[in-house]
Amino acid sequence: MELPIELEKYRGTTGNFVTYFGDIYPGSIFEFNEIPDRFFIIPPIHWREVQELQKGIITPDSLKDYAEEIYDPKVITRIIEGKSVGTDTVLHNPEMKGTQKWKQMFVFGAGASANCVPKTELTAFENFDYCPPLSDKLFDSKFASISGAYDGVNLFQSSLRRSKRTVEEFLEEEWQIIKRTHNTPLLARHTNIVYYLQELFFTVSDQVIRNFSRVNLYASFADVLMKKLSFDAMAKSAIVSFNYDTLLDHYLSEIFGVKFSQIDNYVDSNVNPFMLFKPHGSHNWGYHFSKAFYDVHGNNAPYYLYNNKTPLDEIYYTHIGEPLHANGWALEGKYSMNKNKIEVITDVIRHYHPAMLVPYNDKDDFVMPYHHTQRMEWFMSEMEDLFLIGWKGNEKKFNEALKMKAHNLNRIIIVNPKPENVIANLSRHIGDLSKYQVICLPDLEALLDSDYM
Repeated sequence: MELPIELEKYRGTTGNFVTYFGDIYPGSIFEFNEIPDRFFIIPPIHWREVQELQKGIITPDSLKDYAEEIYDPKVITRIIEGKSVGTDTVLHNPEMKGTQKWKQMFVFGAGASANCVPKTELTAFENFDYCPPLSDKLFDSKFASISGAYDGVNLFQSSLRRSKRTVEEFLEEEWQIIKRTHNTPLLARHTNIVYYLQELFFTVSDQVIRNFSRVNLYASFADVLMKKLSFDAMAKSAIVSFNYDTLLDHYLSEIFGVKFSQIDNYVDSNVNPFMLFKPHGSHNWGYHFSKAFYDVHGNNAPYYLYNNKTPLDEIYYTHIGEPLHANGWALEGKYSMNKNKIEVITDVIRHYHPAMLVPYNDKDDFVMPYHHTQRMEWFMSEMEDLFLIGWKGNEKKFNEALKMKAHNLNRIIIVNPKPENVIANLSRHIGDLSKYQVICLPDLEALLDSDYM
């Protein structure tokens, strides 16, 4: 590949390479004769490892832990000089007070929300227009009244249906195209999908709470947990929800008397007997647009961004304004959005860019503040019981954290009608499960009727 002239100097000079899809890679440009169709951005801390690799045969696979592949120079929109990037150099980390016992973590996946009523109510719930959708139903025709407002969502659905792939596989394939080529129309569609998902799960949450509170198992779960934790003031539970909806959040708030009006309310174990982590974001979380942006575009943000094919770097670093985190590279292997900028949406929803992860197959990330991630991993290091409720066990980044941190884990309680799939996914990521006591239950109702909690 022939380097554009403006990139030539970075063969020996470090820079921060801003991409149109929003990530920023610090380092220098390396090229290898064995791989002529791309170049690599390698940070200085990995130069020595790469020099050692060059004594043998260089392959893309051997470089994957040290470098970022660039196939199309046009994905780099600009280069920021200097050794550091960002305006927020302090990792926000509220103090924890007193002795706290962190023993039980409850992990909820999409299957929990899709089945959050008793078996006697399940048929009516499944036929309800706003039953929380699993991934294969995210773009179902019954949501056309919502998706109809998002041109980018409408455009990709025909190809999705023809592909015969899962939603995650299809979107992952498109994301790889976005990373490898400069394709602003495709990236704009993915941005449009985030806004659609935000509105969808706002509506789903509202409608389910309005129509199924009398029989909602999340309410029962929160009630059982509240009564149990009331016996021990030092006991704290961790609750991890990979769901965009706020069904569980609502019942935890109501039953425990906790208001999630600020982002720190979710993880304040000094005040509350639980911490709620949402690694993939939430429909009521967002990055506040700059006043200059929302004064002009008001409630029109998703349509303006889509129609203008606005790339993520412009959204992140111009329209949100100074969102970079100087510690981001140490935490994520690259600079990215400062996730400590995530707020609970408390005013006009269109004044925020949604803080939600598009459901990709392999591109796993945490979309929550850095101190949320830190506390979740601290909890993992102390927990003894792990409850997996309606979760497939296939979020790579979460499983990597389990593998690294969960040294005191004794029991894994799998709440799923197909536990063998969860066991297979967990085993692939965290190893042999025979060292744990593994208990399988078919559904949340069975867990609530058991003594395991």
